[in-house]
Amino acid sequence: MNRTELFNEVKGWLEAERLAHDANEDAARVQLCMSLETGLVEIHIICEESPSMLQVIGVLPVKVPKDKMTAAGLLLNHLNLRLRIGAFQFIQEERIIMFRLSFLIRSERILGKQFGEAIGTALGTVDEHHLTLALFCCSTDQAQTELGKLNCCDASLAGSSRTIPGRLELN
Repeated sequence: MNRTELFNEVKGWLEAERLAHDANEDAARVQLCMSLETGLVEIHIICEESPSMLQVIGVLPVKVPKDKMTAAGLLLNHLNLRLRIGAFQFIQEERIIMFRLSFLIRSERILGKQFGEAIGTALGTVDEHHLTLALFCCSTDQAQTELGKLNCCDASLAGSSRTIPGRLELN
């Protein structure tokens, strides 16, 4: 199966599954956004030939802070040692973390089932580690300061007779 045929099959399968997507026929690439239990992830599916293969890439929506770039590389290295299939990658220039799964497509098997397995495996792995990676990226001094500003149990509110600790009232 050549790249164009594989791309058309993937696109047809996504349409049959009613998954909104953007398709680039020239690049044999499909992009969609999926809602996971822990947040949204951008998915790219790249169709390849010789052999027929899907590259399923999940891009995490949080950038790695500049001061955590070395630590991010070490974290992903340790995380990848625990994975059986696929790998997390760190793109330093863009400071993004992505998961890549290469999935061989066999023309003698049901294509839709293979597409579901490839995307499901990638999404499951991303979902399992998404929260940990997002917390790693967001646990900065600046984030802690901003969260502190939103703390409803602040001392300035504690003395107010209009507020009850632990209760949120909207006026």
